[in-house]
Amino acid sequence: MLALNESAPARFGLPILDAALGGGVSRGSVILLEDEIGVQADLVALHFITEGLRGAETSYILGTEHPFKYYDDNMRVLGINADILLETERLVYIDAFSNPYGYSDIQSKFKNVVKNLRQPRDVNEAIRRAMLHTQNQQILCRGLIDSISTILLSSEDLRTALSFIQSRIATNKEDNTVTLMTLHQDIHDDKDRKAIEHLVDGVIRISATDETYSTIKIIKLRGSYSYSKKPMAMTVSAGQLTIMEYQ
Repeated sequence: MLALNESAPARFGLPILDAALGGGVSRGSVILLEDEIGVQADLVALHFITEGLRGAETSYILGTEHPFKYYDDNMRVLGINADILLETERLVYIDAFSNPYGYSDIQSKFKNVVKNLRQPRDVNEAIRRAMLHTQNQQILCRGLIDSISTILLSSEDLRTALSFIQSRIATNKEDNTVTLMTLHQDIHDDKDRKAIEHLVDGVIRISATDETYSTIKIIKLRGSYSYSKKPMAMTVSAGQLTIMEYQ
């Protein structure tokens, strides 16, 4: 997956956030998007994916918490027809939701499936197979793992989950993919969360403030000296996301 313009940052398509990031996220990065109960961080993540699709990039979504229809419905609000992009493999969906532990007879309709979420190695292999069609091509790629929390809670121990993240970091550095991982910060021990934060290239945290606004803040962005640490306000209305500077 060699990029046509490796220096071009991966933008979210949210001008205030992109400016705070110093123009976007560096290629080859793994970014942690942290949220908590009451915060709609999925919309930020889907803005990231749709921005890449609009720019002729190839994207994958590995979903552990929602069926594909959830992503499809939200992307349609953003003007993206996910079904068409699935047919052309510009968008790849990796189903880690339907039957991730093999407990039921449910058969996924998608060809890319995670059958054992307890084994992060299987998750990595599912991503590798799903993106084979982009190998040896000059295609910019980005991915969404929604969520790393599910993988962390399903793994035998923290070390296993961290090895998965480290593998994604190494792979991204090699093929220039940018991966966004969502993490529910309020369900993990501080020690576990900090271990992951130290490992990844960047951390964006969204916290509940009140019923009207959430606060979004860049906690870490490795290799960048131009990002802003000032908190921003985020609001969602009728599925539309707005990020503003605090006045």
